[in-house]
Amino acid sequence: MEKNRRDFEMKIKQIHIDGFGKWQNRDFNLASSITIFLGDNEAGKSTLAKFIESILFGFANGHQPYEQYLPKNGGQYGGFLVVEHRNRRYVLRRTQGKNGGLLTITDESGKRMPNHFLKMMLGEVDQGLFHAIYRIDTQELSQIFALSKNDFQNQLQHFGAVNSDRWLEKLTDLDKEADSLYKVRGRNPVINQKLEQYHDLNEQIDQQSEKYTHYRHLLDDVRQSDRQIQEIQQQLPQKRNDWHDAQDLLRLWPTYQRLQSIDTEKSSTLSNNDVAVIQSLRAKQDEYHRQLTDVNARLGVIDAESSLTDQQDFYFQNLDRFTKLKDDGTTLTLHLNQYDQLVSQLQSWQQERRELLQRYPDSHLPSALSYSEENRLQRLIDDRQHGDQSRTKRQQTTPKRPLLLIILSVIGVLLLVTGSAWLMKLLGLILMGCAAAIWYQEQSSGGTLHNAVQGTSDEALRHFGIEHGFNQFPQSQWLRMQGDLRRLEELNRQIQQITTQIKTIDNQTTQYREHVQFSAEVIDVQQSPQALIKHINMFIDRQQGARDVWQRQRQQKRLLEDQAQQLSDKLNEVIQKKATLYHRYDVQDDHEFDQYYDSALRSIANEERSQVLGSQLTDKQISALKMVNSNDDLRQRVTSLANDVKHLEVSLQTLQQNQTAAQLEIKQLSENGTLTMLRQQRADLQTEILELVRDWLTHKLSYHWINRALQLASADRFPKIIQQAQKYFETLTNHRYTKIEFENDRISVIAQDRSAFQVGELSQGTAQQLYVALKLSFVTSISNQNGIQLPVLIDDGFVDFDADRRANVLQLLELLGEKQQVIYLTTDRQTLQYSNGTVVNLNQM
Repeated sequence: MEKNRRDFEMKIKQIHIDGFGKWQNRDFNLASSITIFLGDNEAGKSTLAKFIESILFGFANGHQPYEQYLPKNGGQYGGFLVVEHRNRRYVLRRTQGKNGGLLTITDESGKRMPNHFLKMMLGEVDQGLFHAIYRIDTQELSQIFALSKNDFQNQLQHFGAVNSDRWLEKLTDLDKEADSLYKVRGRNPVINQKLEQYHDLNEQIDQQSEKYTHYRHLLDDVRQSDRQIQEIQQQLPQKRNDWHDAQDLLRLWPTYQRLQSIDTEKSSTLSNNDVAVIQSLRAKQDEYHRQLTDVNARLGVIDAESSLTDQQDFYFQNLDRFTKLKDDGTTLTLHLNQYDQLVSQLQSWQQERRELLQRYPDSHLPSALSYSEENRLQRLIDDRQHGDQSRTKRQQTTPKRPLLLIILSVIGVLLLVTGSAWLMKLLGLILMGCAAAIWYQEQSSGGTLHNAVQGTSDEALRHFGIEHGFNQFPQSQWLRMQGDLRRLEELNRQIQQITTQIKTIDNQTTQYREHVQFSAEVIDVQQSPQALIKHINMFIDRQQGARDVWQRQRQQKRLLEDQAQQLSDKLNEVIQKKATLYHRYDVQDDHEFDQYYDSALRSIANEERSQVLGSQLTDKQISALKMVNSNDDLRQRVTSLANDVKHLEVSLQTLQQNQTAAQLEIKQLSENGTLTMLRQQRADLQTEILELVRDWLTHKLSYHWINRALQLASADRFPKIIQQAQKYFETLTNHRYTKIEFENDRISVIAQDRSAFQVGELSQGTAQQLYVALKLSFVTSISNQNGIQLPVLIDDGFVDFDADRRANVLQLLELLGEKQQVIYLTTDRQTLQYSNGTVVNLNQM
């Protein structure tokens, strides 16, 4: 249940109004429990409540102009709510547009959500249901005087099942549609009118039926004639077919006689498929033999033209080595182009290094300090300089101390000389002793401290110089020479690096000369590296053309050899296949096969003549002709079948004439079809009534099934809601009323003294408190059972409550606010005395 409750929980955290009624560009922050909007009349409370409802369910359309709350001073229409759902915040923004305004929903990250996400957050609660359950105002509280148990249960059914509001609308539609079809004592419904018409038709048919006894006999005669006509009509086509078949057999008898006289014995057998295959194989054999002869001739021409010179032969034998020489020469050329530049750079850096070393002659230069050690040296030098400055400052302040000593000494001497009492003389001696002590301490402490500090700084610098090899240089140069030392180290690294590059190029040049030695018989290998690379490339380029021709000839030769092998294989395969087929017909060569083939053609000619004659006869006709002895038998059979056909045609004509006469009499007796027309009308009306009754039963059964299903879905909630409402009502009335009962479809309450009161007997305020108790219990039940926790919106709903009961209802709202949000808009300033909720004073805006 906790999971479902969180599924439909919504709390409004912030309201921003761009323009709505009197409000423009306003923001309101709301608490998760209860928020009280305090304001006088026309302070904008109802406008604010309508804005919340409009953002959730859409703006009113043009048919409700006073519900639109268009901005009074112009500006953009609409705004947004920041709501919390499943511990995440969403912005519901609605601006002016069709169908209730343009709605956009975004989450905390700015991601756009689909519009149906709002319906999911609301738990499928629409605007009407929200207004009926979660909205409380003064006008609505007066409905308690007309509220019945059925009304209360109908509202409860909205939450008894999924999409129950749509089922309730369907119930109303089904009931109306069923009543429009039939009512027990109705006259206007469709089925009632059709039943009356059916009764009238039955009376008319009974009156007409008494006049037509002869009419029914005629109908029997017509039915008997129909059966006889049908039998003849079934026999006549078969007789006609037999007659026509006999005529065809008589006509085909001479053809059948010639077919029987043909000798269809085959002297030899040879399938057309084998003939076609053998002819194809012989054609292929001739073609493959011709192609093989042509390919062998072309191979002979290529062998005669593919001779090579000595240099070409040497090049082709060492093709891979020459290819590598060309690649290595390209790389070496690039490096040689850089060689002079590298040598020049090396000389420049060596000269700069000599100049740096000349600044420090006859000295072994130490390594440059790291930056941390350089900072440490700076601190040591700063400490020594600070000690010198302190001593100078102390020397500057020292003259003040002798003045104090002189004063103390003069006073001590005066007291000692002029003092008459021993106490004065003793005081003079003490002052003189103090002056002497101060002078001694000043002299000893000043000198000692300075000497200690100065000695520590010098000793640290001396150890630093020994540690890093700077003791042979003046301390004043230690920091300045760090730049030269670092540059010297960088020069040493760069000189080492460029020296390595130059050595690498020298090694590559030596290796290249070693690799080119194999070609000494065709190339002068004693040239400079650049000239040697140039001559090798020229040699390779000259031989490249011959190489291309030679390679093309070799490739063409390989192709021709492959082609010759393929043709030879195909020729052997064709010869083998042809020999296999010849063996099947016991022939040895092409000449014997030609003789065998001529014999087979003569047999085929006889067979084709037989097929031509046979194509004029069907298998059924041949079978029938085999049963015939002579042409005379066929003629007698044709004559007999012709007589049978004529007899059936005459009988059919007679029956049809008699039936036509009977039907004419029936038509005259039926008085222009009155009885038939009445019976047809009754049958049509009966079918129509059955269809209407089926529709009526469908509507009624659907109505009772849906209604029963909704009652079962919500039956267990009603007692729990009434029980909770009794607790709320008892609290609101200071325990004056303890029970709520539904009796005869009306609501009554039981007082503490067991006296009962109808709602109409209660005061205006008490009746409204009863309605509030019922409504709050309904909200609590929906929250507990359906998990729907939407904000409860109260707009000046308790104006008729006295002070005590107003305090009681605020306590209930605070209790409700612990589980779902409550928004209370009121003019009552005393509310602040009864509630600890968040208060927004609209009068100050």
